[in-house]
Amino acid sequence: MYRLTIILLTVLLLAVSNNAYAQNNTSFKSGFKPKSETNAFLWSLSGTVVPIYLGASQENEIGLFLFIGGVFIGPSLGYFYGDIPKRGLRGFAVRGGVMLGSLMIGSAMGLETCVFGNSERNDDGWAVVGLGALFVVGHSIYDIIAVPFAVREHNRSLQSASMTLLPKYFADSGAGGLELKVTF
Repeated sequence: MYRLTIILLTVLLLAVSNNAYAQNNTSFKSGFKPKSETNAFLWSLSGTVVPIYLGASQENEIGLFLFIGGVFIGPSLGYFYGDIPKRGLRGFAVRGGVMLGSLMIGSAMGLETCVFGNSERNDDGWAVVGLGALFVVGHSIYDIIAVPFAVREHNRSLQSASMTLLPKYFADSGAGGLELKVTF
């Protein structure tokens, strides 16, 4: 099982650490190099899946912390890579706040009596916690899927206006000419 883990980590590390940038050759403000949408997606996906997998395979406190980190922090890693830290922190805060709120409501409904040794079950409290956990999973998936679009939009917002005049051959008329490309 550890060989599979090492292989998985190596493949993900190689995929995430390449120096791929956005596909277009436009100029950007203040020397900004656009971030790759694919790398941002891979950071979010691997930052979620790998800690959850490693945490679930261990039966101690470290495994629990890895699992929780993968669920709450992992989907935000792509936003941090893409220079959109506010969006990453907002996602982390939403997931953490919803889970904390559902645990507090579940405790108010008598969940702690079941957890701390009393044999009395309280299914309503567990239902609230389950709904909170379901929302956290859904929000994590949404953040992983949405990160490439957010990085693309961020790159586009930093793109400066440019005008390029290039020679071009027009096959329709069989003549050469000039092509003007304008971006803003």
